[in-house]
Formats: sequence, C-alpha cells, structure tokens
Amino acid sequence: MTYVSAPRGLLKMITLELGTKKPINGIQITRHLTEVTNGLWKPSPGSIYYLLNQLEKKGLLSLVTLAKNPPFDYVTTKKGQEILSAFSKRAEEAALRQMIFVKMTFQFTGEKLGTALADLLIQALSATPKVRASMSEKVQSAFAELKTPMKTGE
Repeated sequence: MTYVSAPRGLLKMITLELGTKKPINGIQITRHLTEVTNGLWKPSPGSIYYLLNQLEKKGLLSLVTLAKNPPFDYVTTKKGQEILSAFSKRAEEAALRQMIFVKMTFQFTGEKLGTALADLLIQALSATPKVRASMSEKVQSAFAELKTPMKTGE
C-alpha cells in the first residue's frame, strides 16, 4: 500500500484542531487520521509522540491527565488556538497549492477524470475572495499556467 505524504505542518494543525474539541492522545490522533484517509495516512507513533511533546513544550498543548503511563491526554491551549486560527486563514491557499500539484500529476499520467476533478477544486478554491486576495504571485502564476492544458509525450 502506498501512503500519502501530507503537506508540512498539517499534522501539527490537525493535532491542535482535535485538541480544541476534547482531550486527545496519540492513539486517538492516529486512529482519526487512519479513518479519515481510509488508511492512506498513518503517521508513525514516533512522529505523533514527538509532535505532542514539542507542542506541549511550546505551550500549544497542555497535559490534562495525571497518569504515570501513556497514553497521555492533551488539550489545545489559548496560544495553540491562536496558531490554529492564523493557519486557518492561510489554509485555503494551501489547499489550492496542493490541488495545483494534484492536477499536474494527473496531467502527467494522462488521467482525464482526475485532471477534471482537480480543475473543479482549483476553480472553487480560487473563486473565494479570501483566497484570491491572499494568493502569492507564485501561486497566481502557477494557477494561470494551469489554465492551459499541459502537453506531455510530444
């Protein structure tokens, strides 16, 4: 099975988001990610527990269990919620960037349905005023280039 490579920082944001809803631990994070990605993304326990430790050290998560052994439960702190809020303002542009790469991949493989679906998502994301206003020049340029079909194999 091929596993998905997530964009940098996404695991951190998902962890903070989950911690705003209820106390969470590494096992719950792994189960959540495995479930929502149909098993395509399953970060290693080392990645999860290292991240939880780092987020706690930075004051973004707070330990809420007094257990001596794992799993330890954490909640997102006010500082963590502020980081999450700042990320959510950039999330649509990040999603647009990912769709641009998805479309390029489908164009390269010749998969027309995938290219069409990526096109729809790119158009939907770029149509939102918030995204249009925040798109960097590089993203705008890449988006403009993708409006014309990519030629492969010539």
